[in-house]
Amino acid sequence: ATNTNQAIFNFNGTDGVVQNINVQSDVPHIDFVVGSQAYVKLLNNLRITNNTSLTVNGIFDADDKILSGNSNVNQTLTVAATGTFKTANSLGFSGGTATSVDTSSTNNINVINLASGSTVEYTRAGDQVITNQTGVGQGTLGNYSNLKISGNGIKTAAVGDTNVQNMTTVSSGELRVPATAENVKPN
Repeated sequence: ATNTNQAIFNFNGTDGVVQNINVQSDVPHIDFVVGSQAYVKLLNNLRITNNTSLTVNGIFDADDKILSGNSNVNQTLTVAATGTFKTANSLGFSGGTATSVDTSSTNNINVINLASGSTVEYTRAGDQVITNQTGVGQGTLGNYSNLKISGNGIKTAAVGDTNVQNMTTVSSGELRVPATAENVKPN
């Protein structure tokens, strides 16, 4: 939510060039925009505050870091149709204080928009939880648009509904899904 007192920080990199965010304190009044050709990687946890946003049109690699906000105002994460949000966080994409996107009641990102065509990629070189997206993303179910599994280890869907609107891709690692309503168990 950009206003006249805020700055916009655009990452407009080119294919193959990684741009790093190395901020070690709160970042108020700055909207971050990752351009469609950019690859941006977090080197430290990032706390955006005061009605700010992060919009991902290219690749945003949170690694095992945490994106958080503050509870008094709205902070928004939008992964656009051309965007990919990569997470190596063992606890997954969102849903708690220690997930890649903090959605707790205190330091939360209030709004997460996963646009149709966007991708969330689980990249940890080890085991990882695939979190449910209730209340974020597309509609009230909070669906992933595209879900990609990479990195080594076992990626296990959390108990409950994990909704993927379009494509689930496993390029490496192993995907495990809890028993379904049909009582099909993972191998």
